[in-house]
Amino acid sequence: DRRADYVSAILENLVSWEIVESRLTKAVVRAVERDEDLRRRIQRKQHLSQANGQSRARPRTRQGRPTGWQGDQEVARSSPVEA
Repeated sequence: DRRADYVSAILENLVSWEIVESRLTKAVVRAVERDEDLRRRIQRKQHLSQANGQSRARPRTRQGRPTGWQGDQEVARSSPVEA
């Protein structure tokens, strides 16, 4: 049975494992850099919001609406007025 020999020859000669390794290494480096940049941006935003005295979540009233909810937003949710 020479099938194993054929498969081995194809894998050794058809695929350039040096290129595969090179591409994988570059992809890993890019992923690490991207994760580091994302982590820095998140930390910077958290630091700025804490410095400004803001929290990430807005306080809510008992009805579940944000405390700044008023004006057009409430009118849009009310029922139509009959004339």
